[in-house]
Amino acid sequence: MCIEDRDKFKKIFQLLRVVLTIFIFFIPYSNLFSFTQPKVKSISINQTVTVFSNNFLTDNIILKTNDIFTKEKLQSDLDRIRDLYFRDCYYFVNVDVDSIIFSDDSSWVDLYWQIDSGPQITLGKIEISGNTLFTTDYIKNKFYSITKSCLDQNLLESDIDNLIKEYENNGYPFASANIKSLIINEDINSPTLSVVIEIDEGEKIKIESIQTEGNNETKTEVIARETRIQQGEIYNAEKVKRIPQRLNRLKLFTSVEEPQIFLMPDTLSDQRQSRAAGLLIKVVEGNANTFDGIIGYSPGHASEKGYFTGLVDVGMRNLFGTGRKLSVRWAREERNSQEIGIRYLEPWLFNYPVNLSGSFYQRQQDTTYVRRVGELKPELMFTENLTISGLFNQENIISSTVVGATQVNSSGTILAGIEIAYDTRDEIYSPTSGIFYKTDYRVGRKKIYTLQKSFSVQKMGIDFESFLEIFHKQVFALGLHGRDLRKKEIELSDMFRFGGASTLRGYRENQFLGSRIFWSNLEYRFLLARRSYFFGFFDTGYYNNFKYGYGIGIRMETGLGIISVSFAFGKGDSFSQAKFHFGLINDF
Repeated sequence: MCIEDRDKFKKIFQLLRVVLTIFIFFIPYSNLFSFTQPKVKSISINQTVTVFSNNFLTDNIILKTNDIFTKEKLQSDLDRIRDLYFRDCYYFVNVDVDSIIFSDDSSWVDLYWQIDSGPQITLGKIEISGNTLFTTDYIKNKFYSITKSCLDQNLLESDIDNLIKEYENNGYPFASANIKSLIINEDINSPTLSVVIEIDEGEKIKIESIQTEGNNETKTEVIARETRIQQGEIYNAEKVKRIPQRLNRLKLFTSVEEPQIFLMPDTLSDQRQSRAAGLLIKVVEGNANTFDGIIGYSPGHASEKGYFTGLVDVGMRNLFGTGRKLSVRWAREERNSQEIGIRYLEPWLFNYPVNLSGSFYQRQQDTTYVRRVGELKPELMFTENLTISGLFNQENIISSTVVGATQVNSSGTILAGIEIAYDTRDEIYSPTSGIFYKTDYRVGRKKIYTLQKSFSVQKMGIDFESFLEIFHKQVFALGLHGRDLRKKEIELSDMFRFGGASTLRGYRENQFLGSRIFWSNLEYRFLLARRSYFFGFFDTGYYNNFKYGYGIGIRMETGLGIISVSFAFGKGDSFSQAKFHFGLINDF
């Protein structure tokens, strides 16, 4: 081969290689240029017996005219149509594709479907076996599934679930019920489907023991009494299910698991052949003792001496592991204003569902007066959610020797009243559902010593809180609060104080006074952990003027307790006037 021929061959080879490369590169994309996916031109449905209109069927499928046709969409639509017939008791419906016709260029497709509904089958007899606790008639009367009507599978399953719950609430926690068989009565005119339900009741259980795990400080009897289950009581699933909620209200545990049932040795608890069993409750104890302290020092000016300001709050919610509670609080806002309070609660007095608490509070208001209040509060836990309390107050005002224009007189007031509280919150510190409602009314007389006068006094209060989980771990919280004082002559010392971290954020603590006050708290919370969340808020308040505050905050569970921090603006505040509110949650 000469050099010239060899060069020509080389050029031809290079040209073929380029052509081959282009061909290989474009093979995967060739269908984009030469083929297109067909679109639906029409959908025709033929029914042997018209059950649903064709328009109704086409409205409930995915494929529409001018849509891209795929086998996946077709199969999905066939399943959708079958479901529609199933819901209307056509359990033998047959939905087939009669034909699929493509256009000459395969860009369009006509669909032809054939539907044979078959007979509509209604519910015939409901047969029940294995039941001894409840009669067959009683069980059937509780069912919402009705014979001679369309069999709703979901409704029948719900009836069976409710039946099992009724067994569980009457001492049979191991009861089960299953559909043993379905019998078709092939009557040409009206075929029916009979259902046979078999019940296994299991053993009847009585609770003879309550055991606990994880309570290193809290005594077992404290936990047991809060369950409100007596020894020998018949097992009740609903009552057992509510135990974690009741224990969480003690504010002693960070976690309470759902109680577990265990069988005791093979002994019968009574002549009715009940099996003895116990409940095991596992808890994780939290920090029952809290301490919050902030101390500041303000230097004196000229001949005045310096003074300390601050807050000290000590709380013990589980004294000696008995559930007894004690809190002490001292606060000093300025040189001549300070307050101190102490409160004690004795739970389950004489082993009855009665709590008894007492408190003492004193506030020195600058150089004007000193206010001292003592309260005794017996509380009857009427139900798990409802408590009714008696209120007995003794209040004394000691006026300063230099009263001036304040017109605060030395006086004594005795009040008695009632408080009603209703609480369905699922958790105290960070609820996601439920409401809390409390209202109180006090009536009594106030005697002004210096003027030798006495007046009747009425005080009323209302608190309402609601919690709703809008989305997962996002909670909407609303609080409404009001106080009202009715008295012939109202002095400065009689008025209610509000403003600050726990009432109207964006303002100083106890900044406002009023004889009739109202405030609201609106929060949207993003849960970070079980008792920790970030939130935005909008507060309003009214005394003789309308105020509002808004901002953001965070509440965190720490080793010291639950700490709350918020950054708030009051009405008309600039950024430099924003308020920081700090708090350690420590309440009974």
